[in-house]
Amino acid sequence: MLFLTCEAKKAYDVVPGAYIALRAGTVMSTPEGTPINESDLSRMLLRPSNKIRYVLTGSKELNEQLCELLRGALTMEQKMTDAGKDSEMS
Repeated sequence: MLFLTCEAKKAYDVVPGAYIALRAGTVMSTPEGTPINESDLSRMLLRPSNKIRYVLTGSKELNEQLCELLRGALTMEQKMTDAGKDSEMS
């Protein structure tokens, strides 16, 4: 099982389904690989309109692999953004 969205979602849209998924044994983390647990979901609801980015997978191994790929993509995106800013300043 794998769920991936590149767009950040509001906590009130994510938390109910994520809670059920975690209780069913899935693994949830930030795209950087920081685990998200049920307590974290509760804290997210304190600011329900805040947007969150997350990775939800069926296993720890898949979560780690996907987060590693995402970190590489995010690093590449940042480098491209920085290069674009540099060329605008020239």
